[in-house]
Amino acid sequence: MIRLCLDTEKPNMTIDINNISMWPPPYTVRRSLKARRTFLQITPTHGLEIVIPNRQKSINIPEILNEKRHWIEKILAEKPQHFMPKTTIMVRPTLLECQGISEIWKIIYQFSPSNSTIKLVNQEHERIVLLKGNTEDTLRCYKVLNKWLIKKAHLHLIPWLKNLSIATKLEFNHAIIRGQSTLWGSCNTKKTISLNYKLLFLPKHLVEHVLLHELCHTQYLNHSAAFWQLFKNFDPHCFENKKALKAAECYFPPWVNVV
Repeated sequence: MIRLCLDTEKPNMTIDINNISMWPPPYTVRRSLKARRTFLQITPTHGLEIVIPNRQKSINIPEILNEKRHWIEKILAEKPQHFMPKTTIMVRPTLLECQGISEIWKIIYQFSPSNSTIKLVNQEHERIVLLKGNTEDTLRCYKVLNKWLIKKAHLHLIPWLKNLSIATKLEFNHAIIRGQSTLWGSCNTKKTISLNYKLLFLPKHLVEHVLLHELCHTQYLNHSAAFWQLFKNFDPHCFENKKALKAAECYFPPWVNVV
């Protein structure tokens, strides 16, 4: 299993930051792989964040906010600019750069007031994705694009995985494409490999690194010395690539984590 080192954020509704009597102020909830406890932080970049350990299943957000209300309101009064909900701004993408498969797609929006849904038309030769219908609904556009990307990942990543399986003689039984928020891929005891469609946005060498990583898990379902030795046989730069994955956020647009 290889983790996607990108914490997910889901913004709450925006409010008037000039009115400090309103409660609660804008905040985001972020799950963290490194956090050992739930805590709050306020920064100029991200505003008010509630950081939750990834392993924690549930949390009482109103209770946590109320416990820290005095501290939050003090900073809100002193530095209201820190509470601007930057992550709530949703911009419709116009380009999709899929480095992993060497494709750049142009996105065109065709608004139709009579159609409440959104239809995606894929113009393969021109590398154009046409969205037709209620395209003013940005969130719905994201969802439609995500579904299309999952299909594209299935079309490209699974054959890629099969070719590597043949080349390495590391066999798997089944492969699926998902949109995990914290994993690039995983492999279970039944040798079913799950891949994240966001791999499409990564450079080819990092995509192959992830595919080889999961194939090696068909032999070792752990990260033992034997696993790393096997992995290094197929990816001599596995440790450098592993480190590069930690900065992979720069390769794909932030809107893929909104839906």
